[in-house]
Amino acid sequence: MRVMGSCAGADISPARFEGKPRGPYDPPDRFEEISMNDEALNMSLRKFLKVVGVTSQQEIEKAVRAADAAGKLKGVSSLDAQVVLTIGKVNLTHKIDGKIEL
Repeated sequence: MRVMGSCAGADISPARFEGKPRGPYDPPDRFEEISMNDEALNMSLRKFLKVVGVTSQQEIEKAVRAADAAGKLKGVSSLDAQVVLTIGKVNLTHKIDGKIEL
């Protein structure tokens, strides 16, 4: 078996990679402080947002059905909706406006 190419002389100095973003599986720099696990954060966010989506849909459907049964939606073809996401520790307030078609 013949191996083509060679690693001899390859530029593997830290300067070559300077300023390039790290991939999720790249090890941290020797002196880089590790403050959080990006993969764990991503999974936790997905789980949280799944719960938010499912429970929000259930609550909206329940409220719309109740309003319809009470006759409050006669002649209404859509509802303006708003969601405000807040995370106090990181000073995040994110507002989403939308319309729900009936």
